[in-house]
Amino acid sequence: MLASTDQVLDTALVAAKPDDDAGLEAGIHAMATLLNESKSRLPPDAEADKHLADVYALCTALQTSPGTVHTSKGQTVADTVQIDLYDGKLYTRMRDLNAVGRAAIRDGALAAELHEPSG
Repeated sequence: MLASTDQVLDTALVAAKPDDDAGLEAGIHAMATLLNESKSRLPPDAEADKHLADVYALCTALQTSPGTVHTSKGQTVADTVQIDLYDGKLYTRMRDLNAVGRAAIRDGALAAELHEPSG
């Protein structure tokens, strides 16, 4: 709300916002600095000091999981590759099962009746 009336603060907040996960810690520090500089202009229920006290814990949490923060985009790509691989394997097995089932029905080894779906 304060940023909507203070163009300098608004510009600084936009600049402090990280572009990606790798910039989270720097963004937290930049926003903490802005909050500290502006806290005298905020109402008491904004609890600026409480939020400033959380900065250390947030940054510590980010540092203890560097793989998560710094490789999240790369992990997404790896996950997608693995999902595609399993999707391909599943498709192949379903296709093979369908072919075996059709052959068994044609050979009379498996009885199948045509049913109209009810409902």
